[in-house]
Amino acid sequence: MVFDSAINSERDTWKTLPSDKILLADRKQGWRKSDPMAMKNWFKRECREKGDQLIRVVRYLKAFRDKQWEDKGPSSILLMAAACPLFEYFDKRDDHALLNVVKGIPDALRKGVMSPIDPEASLTAHMTKEAIADAVELFQVFANHLEGAIDATDAQTAYHWLHNMLGDRFPNAPYRMKSNPESLPASMAAIAPLAGPAEPVKRTKAG
Repeated sequence: MVFDSAINSERDTWKTLPSDKILLADRKQGWRKSDPMAMKNWFKRECREKGDQLIRVVRYLKAFRDKQWEDKGPSSILLMAAACPLFEYFDKRDDHALLNVVKGIPDALRKGVMSPIDPEASLTAHMTKEAIADAVELFQVFANHLEGAIDATDAQTAYHWLHNMLGDRFPNAPYRMKSNPESLPASMAAIAPLAGPAEPVKRTKAG
């Protein structure tokens, strides 16, 4: 279920059909065979090799896409293909893993993202120069906001930075965030924080 939520959304439809019956319109090659299940299986192998953090990073990227584009925008296949080569594991730090990927996506879009299951198929060939430029700019803004959230000196500020990028899928739960001692002045970082009153953790949903 967690895996499917990383690759499926209202904008993406996956059908189990014979691979020789699925055709994709290609500007250069005309109609050619295309099997979305082969892509799904490729991503499963990537996740088995690199871990669940990769699944979460792709989910963050999709939340960003759904928030920033009213329609269209980068497909889930494009996001997966761009993210997997850039992904590096950061122990207990999804934010750093996500930032590493987001910083690398603009260059990947400029160079063109190829299909991991068909080296002759470009996943960005159908995008106009304007669409690629817009996506590059938005991912650069995302990187700036994410860095701002990571370096923020209080949880509420970090929440606003991320909510602007991810929308309501990012829960308003600043009490679950931890301050970054490296972003605090030395005099403040040297003082151990006092425990505050316990607050109930509300159930949230992520797409």
